[in-house]
Amino acid sequence: MERIFLLIVLLSAATGILALLLKGFFRFSKKQYRARSKCMVWTALLLSMMLPFSINMEKPFTGVLPTGTVSSQNQFTLLPGETAAYAGLQIPENNWITVFTWLWLGGMALMLLVKFICYAAFSSKLKQQSEMERDAQINQTVKEICGRLGIRRQVRLYRTTETETPLLMGIFRPSIYLPENSWTAKQEKLVLLHELSHCKSHDLLLRFLLMLVTAVHWFNPAVYLIGRELKDDLEEACDAAVLEQSSMETRKLYGKTVLETACRQSTGFPLVSATFATHHSRLKNRCQRILSGDGALCWGKGLMIGACSLAAALVVACALIPKPQVSADDQKVPPASFQHELEAAAAPVEVESWLFPLEGDLYVTAPYGEGLYSFHKGLDVTREGISGEEVHAAKAGVVVTANTASHAYGNYVVIDHGDGYETLYAHCQSLAVEEGQQVAQGETIAFVGSTGNSTGPHLHFEVQKNGELFDPAQIFPDLKELG
Repeated sequence: MERIFLLIVLLSAATGILALLLKGFFRFSKKQYRARSKCMVWTALLLSMMLPFSINMEKPFTGVLPTGTVSSQNQFTLLPGETAAYAGLQIPENNWITVFTWLWLGGMALMLLVKFICYAAFSSKLKQQSEMERDAQINQTVKEICGRLGIRRQVRLYRTTETETPLLMGIFRPSIYLPENSWTAKQEKLVLLHELSHCKSHDLLLRFLLMLVTAVHWFNPAVYLIGRELKDDLEEACDAAVLEQSSMETRKLYGKTVLETACRQSTGFPLVSATFATHHSRLKNRCQRILSGDGALCWGKGLMIGACSLAAALVVACALIPKPQVSADDQKVPPASFQHELEAAAAPVEVESWLFPLEGDLYVTAPYGEGLYSFHKGLDVTREGISGEEVHAAKAGVVVTANTASHAYGNYVVIDHGDGYETLYAHCQSLAVEEGQQVAQGETIAFVGSTGNSTGPHLHFEVQKNGELFDPAQIFPDLKELG
């Protein structure tokens, strides 16, 4: 979960910077872009902010999630076809990361809960203060507009005293709520056309996406900027749809209706709804657009801008997300040497009395061999609750290395067994031996941990024969047979 949080933060920062740049571009550009085209841009950014759940997640928690099992002390079970792969993002051993992760999760849950409660409360109150529209003429107008726009879903029309602005609600069962007022028949027709344009463009789905992204990135001010721009541009896009090829008289009447509604608006509305009114700070620009017409940018350019925005967000985000950090046990091997390593692994091994370093049922999370990013020089094993368990010497020998300062291996031990064999035990929580110490087979030499370049408690176990690495499974025939 900490890894997902860090990915969220990095991607949020990248898209936030891109949002500010796009805001400045739209503001200072000499061209006037279509509101619907800008909506595509903001939608692309919102989608890109949900990408941590699909970027670089093939093997996100090596050393934590099982891919195979060890059924007994010296017997392994490895799922066929599994290869070694290390996580792309190292989680620092810092309690603050965990604290911030839980704060993020708590904030996200709280925001979603508040949004749900507000929506449910407003929807319930709205239904209590509303009545089905009985006027046959206005209902017929709704049907005609739906037919003209190609809306096949039934759209219900209500009169309400709860709001002072027309309102569209219901993603799957859309309903329009009209306030009690003194609008003319032509004004009501323009208002209905505006709200039904929201319905045709599925703008409520975009608002739902905005709500989810806002909850996930609640800590990022840029997401609120994107939300405000998207909501205002959605309103202006519907204005453009209503006033397409309209006369100046119609534009003036529509602008008057917008101003009257904005003056009466006094309450906020749930995020998953489409209102006729707009934010007062954008009212002047909106009225200017109503009187002058929308910009001249074509749909093709709008789509291009949206696609480029998404691509740019991905490029920037991927540039910020750390690439897989290869540890000393995972150093890249030139392609020409892979075959040499594998041939060495396949060489006959004199099987003697070996003891696997850990006891109990274990999971093989990264076997020996060529992995996703590099050649994996050892065997990774773990299980639930393994942290702090004893690591035993596989054979008797002398400790030649007891290092507690390796960035890659963390705390690790190397034992020379005196017969050409050496074994390495890495990522230990702490060590129980010193360099030069004689150890017996089965003696405790360390404790399982997650130090160094590790994403969870596990043991990295390597074996060498006369300086040549080979697959530890060669020592344990059951692993080789089942692997």
